[in-house]
Amino acid sequence: MSIAAASTVDVASRVAYPPEPWQLGGSMLMTLWRVPAADVRREAGPYVPEGVRLATAGRHALLFTAFVRYTPGSVLSYDELLIAAPGTRGVKPVAVIPHIWVDSPASKAGGRELWGIPKGLAEFEQSWDGPIVARAAVDGTELASVRAAQGLRVPGWRRLPMPTAQRLDGHDAFADVQSLGRLHLGSAAWSFPDDSPLAFIGRGRPLVTSVLRQMTIRFGPSTRTPS
Repeated sequence: MSIAAASTVDVASRVAYPPEPWQLGGSMLMTLWRVPAADVRREAGPYVPEGVRLATAGRHALLFTAFVRYTPGSVLSYDELLIAAPGTRGVKPVAVIPHIWVDSPASKAGGRELWGIPKGLAEFEQSWDGPIVARAAVDGTELASVRAAQGLRVPGWRRLPMPTAQRLDGHDAFADVQSLGRLHLGSAAWSFPDDSPLAFIGRGRPLVTSVLRQMTIRFGPSTRTPS
C-alpha cells in the first residue's frame, strides 16, 4: 500500500503522513549522559504526562542523545537528532523526548499528531561510512555535532524496547516502540554550541556510547488521553 493511499492528514499543516505503526530501518548512534537533574526537569518537565516520573538521583539525572538515519525501505526515510530522558510509568520504563528534529515534514507532522513528540525541522549532514560524522542545524545555526567511532559488536541481535510517554497540546500520548539490531560499542565526541538549545548537555558527563546497525523499529501503536 502506498503512503498516499494509507496516509492521515495533519489538518493544520496539510502534510500527509503514514498511519501508525511506523516500520523504520537504519542506523543509530546514541550516547548516555549524566547531567544536572535541574536541567532535565526544566527541559523535559513540560512534556511529562501525569503518572510519569523522570529518573533522577539526587542532583543528577540520565539523558540520551542520538543521531539517527532512517533509510529507504522504511515507511519514511529521514535524518533525526533526538534527546530522551528516561523515566517510569508505574513500573514500566519509558522515555520522554523534550527535543527532537528531523528533515521530513511528514515525520514532523506524524510525530506530533500520533505520539505527542515535539518534532521540529532541521538541516542535517551525516556520514555513516568509516568514522560516523553528523551535524544538525536550524537556519544555519548548529544544534549539535558529533564525530564517533564504531567499535566491537556485541554478539547476536539485540532487542531494545523504547516506549515513549509524552504531553503535548493538552494531550498525553503513550507509544509502544520496539527495536531490533546489531549493537556495537563506540566512542563519540559531541559538541553543543553555546547558542544551541542543547548547550546544557555540555555541562554533563558522557557515560557510554553505542551504535545500532541493521536496525528495525516499530513505532506504535499508541494511546492518547486528554490532560
